[in-house]
Amino acid sequence: MFLAKDWEMFYTDSHKSSMEEYLVDQISINKVNKRYILDIDANDLVTDGYDGEMNEVNSMYVSRFIFDIIVQGIKERGFKEAKYVR
Repeated sequence: MFLAKDWEMFYTDSHKSSMEEYLVDQISINKVNKRYILDIDANDLVTDGYDGEMNEVNSMYVSRFIFDIIVQGIKERGFKEAKYVR
C-alpha cells in the first residue's frame, strides 16, 4: 500500500473534468528517494483520506500553471517516475 507520510502531494483540475465527474491531475513527490508518481485524470477522492496504515493523505490544490512548473522542475532535477499500481 502507498504510504503518504513520506510524500508531498499537489493536484489541479484535469483537462477532462466535466459536470458529471470531477477529475484531477496529481503529483506525489518523495524528495528523500527522488521519486514521483503522476496521476492524470484521477477521481478527486485521491486528494484526501487515509492510507492503509491510517496515515492522513492530504494533497494541496495549486493552479494548472504552478502544477506544470512543479512537474517540469521535478523532471529537470532528475527525479524518477514510479508507477503506482492500484
